[in-house]
This record gives sequence, C-alpha cells and structure tokens, in this order.
Amino acid sequence: MVIRIIENNMGTDKTVTDPRYDSCFKQNTAAEGVAAIVNAGRFFINGFPIPGTAEAFERLEAPGYTINRSAWLVKTETGYRVGRSVYSDYSEATMAAIASFPAGLEIRLIDNGDGFPDRIEMDYVEAVIVGSVCEKEDGTYTIRRAEPGAGTVWKNDGRVFDGNRFTADHGERISPENLDPTMKAGDMALFRFTPAGWEIRKAKEIRGLLTGGEDHRFYQIGETKYEDAMRFSRDNLPISNRCGEYLNTHRYFGFTSGDKEVSLWFVHTSDPKRQAAPAGFTSGENAAAFLSSAIGSAKNALLTKDASDPDKAMLEKAILRAEQSLSSVTAPEILDYHTYLLYLVLNGSGEDIGARFAGFDYPGFGKE
Repeated sequence: MVIRIIENNMGTDKTVTDPRYDSCFKQNTAAEGVAAIVNAGRFFINGFPIPGTAEAFERLEAPGYTINRSAWLVKTETGYRVGRSVYSDYSEATMAAIASFPAGLEIRLIDNGDGFPDRIEMDYVEAVIVGSVCEKEDGTYTIRRAEPGAGTVWKNDGRVFDGNRFTADHGERISPENLDPTMKAGDMALFRFTPAGWEIRKAKEIRGLLTGGEDHRFYQIGETKYEDAMRFSRDNLPISNRCGEYLNTHRYFGFTSGDKEVSLWFVHTSDPKRQAAPAGFTSGENAAAFLSSAIGSAKNALLTKDASDPDKAMLEKAILRAEQSLSSVTAPEILDYHTYLLYLVLNGSGEDIGARFAGFDYPGFGKE
C-alpha cells in the first residue's frame, strides 16, 4: 500500500480536485478521478465513506451525511444542499462539497501499488480551547470548552462563539483511548467524530513572539510567517482567540513589538515539514500582562481624547469589567477576551472582519 499526502493549499479553497493533481489519477483529470472514487464509496472523511450514489445516500438517517455530527450534505425538496447552495444532481453536490473543503486539512491518496489511488482519506478536525477535563463514572471523559463568560459592554455585543460543541448542554463523551493524555486546561485541541466516537488531541504549539501578520493572510512568530487557512473551523474558539481577531488586537495595542511570547497552535500533519492549518492563538501565562497594558491604554484614551459622555461611559464600563477580571480570574482565555473587548471599544469593530461577521457593533472611542 502506498500513501501520498496531498498538501491542501493554504489560504485558498483549492483541494484534491484541483488540476494541479491531475497526474495523480489514471482518469483524465483529478476531478474525474475523485468522482470515480466517491462513486465507488471509497472517499472517507474521519472514517465515514461518502455515499457513492443518490440511492446509497437515501439509506442514511436524517440529517444526511454529517461531519463531526453536523449536517454536511442534506436532501431537500429541490435537490441536495451543500452550505448555502442546492444541487439537483447528487454527484455534482458531492464534488462541489469536496472542492470547498477548508485548506490546511490532510488528505491521503492511497493505492495498492499501481501508482494511482483507489481510496481517499481525509481528517476533518476543528479547534477548541480546553477549559476542563472530567472523568465520568463509566470511565469515559467529557471536555468543557473554555468560556469567556459574561462581560458585555455594549448593547450590540456580538457572538463569542459560532459553534456549540463541548458545552455544558452537549456533554460529548470520549473514551480513554480517544483522549490525548497530555492535554490540559488552557491547551488548544483538535476534535473530530469517527466510527469509534469522539476523538480529541492537543494541537501542535509554536511558542514565540508575535511579530506581525495580516488578518486572513499570514501570522508571523519571530522571523517565520505561517499562511492562514481559509474556511478552517474555529467556530468553537472564543472569538478573541481566533487568528485574525487575536492578531488585530495585539497589533492595535503594540504587543507585536514587545517581548512577551504567545502560542500559535496548528493542525498536525503526517509530515512534520508540512504546514497545516493555524488553529488559533492563546496568551498563556502572559494574558494578564497583555490585559493590564490594554487597560493602561484605555485609561490614557479617557484622559487624552475627546468623546461624548455616553462614549466615555461605555469605555469606563469596559475598563471596570476588565479590571474585575484581572483581579479575580486566572483563566487566560477570559483575560484574552477582555483585551479583545477593549480593542473593539477603542478602535471600533468596523475594521475587524470577524467582529463584523459576529455582530459586534462598536463605533470606536471618540468616533461616534
């Protein structure tokens, strides 16, 4: 058996169906080769085969074909829905879905020695920050994700999360063999649902100085630039720890020219020389120092910048909540969240793509 790792291109939507992989398949094109493997029922995501035909799909239980227990390919009255698009033809729907896979996830082409794949495997993982790990009476474990908790300072505060995994209401159970024993509270982890149940593993950590970057493009630790992976799911991370939002915050407060290290976490790959998706950032032991500095910047703005009384009241409220967290909280992700809120209240949310998408509506201090 021969396994070839496909480098799912960073920063783009191109995946295994891209023409650059035409030579990997005995058919004329990569798209035709992938379609043939799907049709044979030999394209697997997290161990589950994509139904090869519409008839095979009909035998699935509702809500259709799922990834990590979320609907991915759904039958509708007019066809097959993938994301926001509906396709009348089942094969067209499956190929459209495969073509839109997020970058930075590993795809393996597997053949039996003739040089061409007859099976494709993909690991579809998502990111979460571990808040706590709890062993249950039956020997399984539950993970509770890190939650920033309450702390809104504006009537139009947006969503802190876009996903709902590993919350108090869901309680996903993980068997001991599927739980990374090195994982602890504060670590970023990657999860997926397989035929063996939920699996969760500590992400790959790169610790160093955040020296620069650009939202949705790249993030720089020291002298090394790491390209972003578009569409990679960070839905279960607090918005303040997602790559672009975290970078924007640190650039605004000038932390990218400082001497305090942060952690940038990555998806694992079979080849350690390959870059996979950057999952998100955490501040770790430096979260309190970052928040303290941000509070100082906010207080200085109150003294030196003209603003309306309501505007001042909003910033004063943000500062008060940040100070309360700083004096009573040790969880870094909560402190990161208040640093992020100060950045939004001071700078406004209009320049932050993630904040706008999540519904945050801050005009920026003195910009009303």
